[in-house]
Amino acid sequence: MVKEEESSSKVMREHQASMVGKWIRMDKSVAFYDCGKGRRKEGGGEKVKVLEKEAGSEAEREVDKEKEKEKKWEGEEDREVERISWFLGPIEKAIQVSILFFSLFSIFTFFLSILLGALLYFSTNEGLVASGRELPGIPVMLFLVFQTYLPIKATAGSIFAILLSFFTLCLLIAWAGPQESLQKVLKRKNLRLFDLSRNWLLFLPLLGSLLLSAEVMLTLLQDALGLPSGSITITNRLEFLLDLSYAAVIEEVGFRLSPLGATTAVLVALEAPLSPKPEGRMPRGLDLLFLAFLYPDGAKKKASLKNVAEDGWLRGIHIIEFLVSLYSAIAFGMAHYIFGAGWGIGKVTTSSIVGFALALVYLRYGIEASILIHWYFNYYLYIFEIAPEFYPFLNPLATIIGALILFFGVAILVGLGSLLGKKFLRKIP
Repeated sequence: MVKEEESSSKVMREHQASMVGKWIRMDKSVAFYDCGKGRRKEGGGEKVKVLEKEAGSEAEREVDKEKEKEKKWEGEEDREVERISWFLGPIEKAIQVSILFFSLFSIFTFFLSILLGALLYFSTNEGLVASGRELPGIPVMLFLVFQTYLPIKATAGSIFAILLSFFTLCLLIAWAGPQESLQKVLKRKNLRLFDLSRNWLLFLPLLGSLLLSAEVMLTLLQDALGLPSGSITITNRLEFLLDLSYAAVIEEVGFRLSPLGATTAVLVALEAPLSPKPEGRMPRGLDLLFLAFLYPDGAKKKASLKNVAEDGWLRGIHIIEFLVSLYSAIAFGMAHYIFGAGWGIGKVTTSSIVGFALALVYLRYGIEASILIHWYFNYYLYIFEIAPEFYPFLNPLATIIGALILFFGVAILVGLGSLLGKKFLRKIP
């Protein structure tokens, strides 16, 4: 029995000796207990660090794997973009070059049309007769409805010469801005199509062809629906040319400059009240009021108001300006039908759309811009319609101009429709 007890005690001591210590994890530390000596040794911290290092290494390996996958996907996307760019890149470049060529070619024909107008009016027999006609007075239109005649006697030729000089001045002003000159835009290293809008003379052919193509398509649709736009009976081609030329100025004064300019002037006056300036110069605020009629967006910018150049079309046009623009556009369309001259009820729609575009152009680019787009429809297109009747060698040029206008107008219309359609589809959940 004694031997058995001694044997059992020996086994217990060996068991206790085998359990020299325990690992207890508390707050990321491990306490080591020496059962035989009853001392506490701090040795688990190193083991924790090893475990944390191994866990960190495993996490880093997982992150590296994810990065490798992302790089692989990005590489595949880049190769796909390169394949598409290889195909679409030259096409996009060709489109940009062709549109730029169309703008520059149109600018050349703009100045050519001024020369042709002078030749038709002052060097042909029909023109000499028309230019010698005495005018009873000069009509004036203000604020949409107010019309009167200035009692100034003048010949048709003198008025036409003044108009040609004025249109030339407007073209030169458009050449210089409003944001950048034509030369500065063309010198841009990475010229984009959107950059053409920074110069009105470059942008004019694009907007003019777009509006003309939209008007033609809408006219055809309305005619098919029984809403004819009608037409004007022309008795004398060059007298009608003078009427169209003068209408491009007087109607912009009556439908754009006076109502919209006054609206912007009021908005600017509320923000920048009049205050005296030293040295007898124009009082502060009065110069902005004057600028509000000539260049509304520039006046709003100087008065620290929201403007199109800095804030975009949606935020840059005041709600009151928008409502006045809409009202003047409808009045512009109705005037073509009410005052007769052969226009039908369908002309109200097309003229209202063009009138609204003219109002936006005036608010953004200034009075010379809206006059020029009106001049584009009234004078420019008509001069290349009648000039070949006097000078047959101009027939090919007139045909090319008409074809380019319709082609680029329809192309721009389709392109804008595609972009708007894509944006609309993206918003659909």
